[in-house]
Amino acid sequence: MTADQIESLYNGRIRELDYAGHTLTRADVDDAWLDMAIGPGDTDEDGCPAEHMWQQLAEAMTHWHGPEGADK
Repeated sequence: MTADQIESLYNGRIRELDYAGHTLTRADVDDAWLDMAIGPGDTDEDGCPAEHMWQQLAEAMTHWHGPEGADK
């Protein structure tokens, strides 16, 4: 999973992303983003992930299994 794929999913350029037998959606990206430890400078002025956060979000989602460990 790449940072570009996650950013495209988040921004609506793609609606779903198939990864490791799971279909991910924007809602999954939102949930994973909320699960991350977000600090000052990690968001842009709109509250969206800052440019440097896309790769970290992609890496987190590689191992993410949904809110509260739900099987996605």
